[in-house]
Amino acid sequence: QGVVVAGSQIVGTGAGGTILTSGDGVHWTQRPSPTTALLSCVETFPGGYVAVGANGTILTSPDAKVWTQRPIAATDWIYRVRYLGGFLVAVGQNGLLLTSTDGVSWQKRSTGTSSWLTDVVQIDDAYFVVGTQGTVLMSSNFSNWSDLGTITQKSLFGAATDRGLLVAAGTEGVILRSQAGSTNPPANILLQGK
Repeated sequence: QGVVVAGSQIVGTGAGGTILTSGDGVHWTQRPSPTTALLSCVETFPGGYVAVGANGTILTSPDAKVWTQRPIAATDWIYRVRYLGGFLVAVGQNGLLLTSTDGVSWQKRSTGTSSWLTDVVQIDDAYFVVGTQGTVLMSSNFSNWSDLGTITQKSLFGAATDRGLLVAAGTEGVILRSQAGSTNPPANILLQGK
C-alpha cells in the first residue's frame, strides 16, 4: 500500500500490518509489526518513520526496523501521512485530521467535513487537503479550515504542488489544478479541471 525511500533504504507497508525494508529494491526483509491492521502509508520525518492505517493505527520507528504503536483518540482509518513544514499531518476517514511534531503525541483537528480525506500538501504558509466528493480544504493553522469547492464531485486521491499551484488527481481520470499561484491569497484559489 505505502512506500517511501530515505537515503539508501526503501520501506514498504501493506495488509496485515506488513512492514518491509530493502537497500536495493530487490532483496526485502520483513520487520516485526505491533499490528495486523492494513498500513496504507509510510513517511519519513526527522525522528525516523511513521506508518498509518486502518482502525486509527499509527506506528513510529527510528530506523524502520523496530516499530512502536502510538495510541490516539480515533478509530477511523488513517489513509495518508505527510511531513510538511515541521509537522506530521495525517488524514483519513470521516474528515479525520491529526497533527504531530514528534510522531508520539497526536492532536485531533476539526475539519468541518465528514468526507474521507486522502492527501495533504503545503503551498507557502497554507495547507491543502483533498478527499472524496471533490473535497478541497485549506488552512494556515490546522484549526480553521475553508472548503474551497471544486467543479467536480469525483473523489480526489492525490495532491501535489507545481510551481506554487495545487494539483489534485482522482477517479475517472479527473485532474484539477489551481488557477492562482502562490502570489495570490490562498483563499482566492479556485480549482478547474484539466
